[in-house]
Amino acid sequence: MDIDRYIHRHEPTWQALAEATRRARRVRGMTPAEVDEFVHLYRTTATQLSYVRSHYADPALVDRLTRQVAEARAVLYGTRGRDLRGVADFFARGFPRAVW
Repeated sequence: MDIDRYIHRHEPTWQALAEATRRARRVRGMTPAEVDEFVHLYRTTATQLSYVRSHYADPALVDRLTRQVAEARAVLYGTRGRDLRGVADFFARGFPRAVW
């Protein structure tokens, strides 16, 4: 399958994931069906990204899908803030436990 046909065939899934990601950012409470659909679209697009990386040499498409999957992942799993509390907690609690 050539890349143009691949893009044409899977574009609706990618657009659906982009829309679901936007909805998930705006709305705090998604219905269970919406969450299931979001997870399905995320997994499908991540699988397609893997396929594109291994079968096509198109950096623009790889970049596009990588950004889309990363945005969906951040919404799905959240992002963890980087602060010094984690480091302080490790040295105050985690490290002494490990040494003990």
